[in-house]
Amino acid sequence: MNRTYLPENYFNNFGDLVGDMIENDAFITSFSFKYKDADYICIVYRFDKDKGFVKKDKYAFVSVEFYRNYNLDTPLKIELNRRTFCYITRKDETFVAQYFGVDFSDFYRKEWVEFHSVLGKAIPVEMNIHCSEKEKRFQLEFYSKKCGESSDKLYCYGVRRNNIERQRRLFNLEKTRLLRPSLFNWFKQDHHISFLYSENPAQEKDDATILKQFNERNRLKGN
Repeated sequence: MNRTYLPENYFNNFGDLVGDMIENDAFITSFSFKYKDADYICIVYRFDKDKGFVKKDKYAFVSVEFYRNYNLDTPLKIELNRRTFCYITRKDETFVAQYFGVDFSDFYRKEWVEFHSVLGKAIPVEMNIHCSEKEKRFQLEFYSKKCGESSDKLYCYGVRRNNIERQRRLFNLEKTRLLRPSLFNWFKQDHHISFLYSENPAQEKDDATILKQFNERNRLKGN
């Protein structure tokens, strides 16, 4: 299949970004960008078989999900390498271009190359820790949906140790990274600890209370 020629590796920043994700023991991050009249958010996954993120294309570097105008109902899920999108057929390339509103009628695909440049410049070299409120709200809705929870469950009131066969969901961890970074740091290495959330702000507890209750439960179980 003849693909559109691209003069450079526009997505090289993914190398540094994935390196930063590995350093922070993270498997998901995001960034946003604007193209033409639409705002996009891109959820980035680094590949890891144990977490269920397995590449389909052997040349893929990351798996991503794009959301146009922050709409959870209009995702584009695809893999990327350091140069371009990973396709199965030429029809896929046309579909991706249409998703972003790229004019694909020009034989030399000048607008397609331009789009790669815009996207490439938007890719950060480090995880987006200090994101905008708009992006943070989207991430929380995204993680809640992946966990099968209400997006109004924002108030952490405790932690729970799962049985040995069950690890916590990665999206539960990432939600806590956003909402409760200090509590996240306490339990990020213990993959059997899940964070519990409520829709009621009155139920929210501070780190000291949650840690105290957790330690008391462990002490009682040890007796």
